[in-house]
Amino acid sequence: MAKAEPRSKIYPHIFRRSWKAAVGSVRDPRVDQVMLALMLDPLEAEDAVKETTPYLQVLESGLQVFAAHSDPKAMTAALETIRQWMLRKDSPEAFAGLANYSHRLSVWCALESMPLVDGELIDQRLIDASSATVTAVGRWVRSQDESLRRSLARELDALGEVFRSEFTATNPRFAAEGTRQRFAAECFYDLIAFVSSPSAFRSALARDFFAKIVESLEASRTVIYMTMSQFRRATQYRVLQGMADAVLSFPYRGD
Repeated sequence: MAKAEPRSKIYPHIFRRSWKAAVGSVRDPRVDQVMLALMLDPLEAEDAVKETTPYLQVLESGLQVFAAHSDPKAMTAALETIRQWMLRKDSPEAFAGLANYSHRLSVWCALESMPLVDGELIDQRLIDASSATVTAVGRWVRSQDESLRRSLARELDALGEVFRSEFTATNPRFAAEGTRQRFAAECFYDLIAFVSSPSAFRSALARDFFAKIVESLEASRTVIYMTMSQFRRATQYRVLQGMADAVLSFPYRGD
């Protein structure tokens, strides 16, 4: 019986030879490097990375290369590998890196984070706007049509103005509930900006969105046995964990 090709101890779907060829000794690889390792045939990996085609295929196609794979389990392996990469990176930068790799997947993760803050909205107009935003963005994420995102631009811009009017108000409420609502409104505004962003600005807007979610949760802090820095670190991990878990439920149909 032929000896089984050894796999990575960290990423069980990736063969060691593929990892060595695609990532080498890099200690903190980008997600596209990890996904290149997943894509490569271990018997051809060393020769394949000498060409530019495999690398460009990963960058340009994102998850499509796995969706089109002859193995029906390829997409599951891809999503599980991305989740593992995010948790291993254990940093807000994981979300920014994901945004560069797959905009739709990162928007899905952002969308799945909104229940963390939408309960802080108390004005009906903001509650209605949040529901409309989640519906519109979710419709695009679940579609295969990139043109739908562009066609939603006017609707999302109008919704963004509803949220912006809350946190730029000249006479905002100063009660705790009002403060938390303003933070939540900013989260939705940043989500819309991230959805609408051109590729050149996605990583920066991803960082802004992640930071705003964490800031909003800090505003509703009730834990008193942690220092502020400890609470922030715990909150960042909580948000990242939720995003990483959301990867597995991504309704993939095209990227």
